Amino acid sequence: MGTNTGRKLTYFHNLQRVTLSSTATMDDFIIIALHSWKYLVYFRAGDERWNFIGDKNCEHDDLINYKGKFYAVDKMGRTLIVDWHTLSVTLGANTIANDHRKKHLVESNGDLFLVDVHYRLPCKDCVGVFLGCKVFRLDEKERQWCR
Repeated sequence: MGTNTGRKLTYFHNLQRVTLSSTATMDDFIIIALHSWKYLVYFRAGDERWNFIGDKNCEHDDLINYKGKFYAVDKMGRTLIVDWHTLSVTLGANTIANDHRKKHLVESNGDLFLVDVHYRLPCKDCVGVFLGCKVFRLDEKERQWCR
């Protein structure tokens, strides 16, 4: 799927969904975050700048540390797994149906869930009107979201 692109992020004022490696210490850690609600970026102990991971054309909605790996979901529900040791990116689950939905990743009772929130935007600058949501559980073996 992809790896470290080598591109560096020189500013970080627009980071969301920051998560830390499971075995972090003060001298050995990696932080992965969403930049501008779109791009996966990382920062390791000793780095001077944030670096991009994977495909910069993909817009991610959420990020979570689950079972020692970073999971990121894009706007279509496609889920990527980032191995924090190697920064390799693999497919965790394929897309789900989408219609003005916001994807959220949640861990509960040892399982990973995707909460697909459906809303309507009455105008460009309006807050979305909540219409409902669907919840999916990740089937790790089949690499798909199940209802």
